Amino acid sequence: MCKLVNEILPIEGEKIKIRPIIESDLKVWLILEKDQETQKYLRNKKLNYSDKKWLDKAQSKIKQINCSILAIADKKNDQFMGRASLVLSLVGSQIEYEVMVILSSDSVNKKSGLGREACQLLVEAAFKCLSAKSVIAKTHPENERCIKMLNKLNFSFFEKEIQGIYKDWLIYKRETRS
Repeated sequence: MCKLVNEILPIEGEKIKIRPIIESDLKVWLILEKDQETQKYLRNKKLNYSDKKWLDKAQSKIKQINCSILAIADKKNDQFMGRASLVLSLVGSQIEYEVMVILSSDSVNKKSGLGREACQLLVEAAFKCLSAKSVIAKTHPENERCIKMLNKLNFSFFEKEIQGIYKDWLIYKRETRS
């Protein structure tokens, strides 16, 4: 999976590009990890280690990180704006491609459409380049902006996750257009 996703990078859209994480992204990524607006839908606890320890750990694992986490960057200046992933995920007894997009609330206007563009680019890449038959996205039930975006991108509610890290999250699914 890692090799396949990295073979299709960078993926460029109108305003953004999705590319591997580079070392200069890490300080901005740390800000994203600490952003309360962004993290309220992701985890219920704060980072339990120092900024330096987080940066050291991320720098030492940058090659492993690029197998699952990608950078969302401004197409004009290549500045890191958020993170994304396109990974294989087990849903029930099925293996599905799962898309994830996280943009910093500080780095973009909420109505900019950048999250939608990033999600659409990853979905198209999954269908066209990776031959996916369907793609899923998980979201917190209270994340109304994400639910609205997924509906606009032709995702449909699939099921509520009942176990695992994201217990009680909603799973949306989009089938390939034949």
